[in-house]
Amino acid sequence: MVNERLNHAITKIDSALALIEKRLQSGEIAATSSKSDPLDTGIDDAELAELRRDHDAHIADRDRRIAKLRADIADIGRLKDEEIARLRGELSAIEDRDSAPLPANGGDPVLEAKYARLKATAEATIAGLDRVIAGAGQHRGGHG
Repeated sequence: MVNERLNHAITKIDSALALIEKRLQSGEIAATSSKSDPLDTGIDDAELAELRRDHDAHIADRDRRIAKLRADIADIGRLKDEEIARLRGELSAIEDRDSAPLPANGGDPVLEAKYARLKATAEATIAGLDRVIAGAGQHRGGHG
């Protein structure tokens, strides 16, 4: 928004300057050194040309910076999209891995051993609980 207003103001200044130069060249406006002339800035043609070159250089520099910022924004957007896609891929792989059934044969031997121990411990615990429950039922007089 600020850049648009700045661009508009610069365009208006450039247009006014071109119109003044055109009128000066056509003789419509007399170039005088009188301080009563509101258009007299006290700047000679060489200084005016130098100011115009400086102005044009600043505008060119500003345009280069704007172009670089736009390119940076595009790069950031592309990198953000790539990172999101990568993270979605990782998340999908994790979800697929977690929802996949364990292989019957040929799985990881360490995991299979841990699973076997866990299963044996769970079965022993359940058997022990069954005995405790049965014993408690006998204590209550056989009402289970």
